[in-house]
Amino acid sequence: METVKARLSKHTKAIYVLSRDDGEYTITVIEESALDRKTSVFSAPKITPDKNSAKRIFKKICKGKVFGETLLDVVYNLIG
Repeated sequence: METVKARLSKHTKAIYVLSRDDGEYTITVIEESALDRKTSVFSAPKITPDKNSAKRIFKKICKGKVFGETLLDVVYNLIG
């Protein structure tokens, strides 16, 4: 498992998690909003069984500071 913390905006922080379950890698974004004190969890499950591909996609997600609501769209664009 790999985790990265990031500030997405003035009021929003995120934790990105790359995990492996049943041989497939999953990317999860946990967002914390200071405005409404709300925590939201978004996930792109079973994106690939390949470790190198999963790490490449995960690094791009973290570097781009992707919001949880757009996570699936970004992952699918990076895969395809």
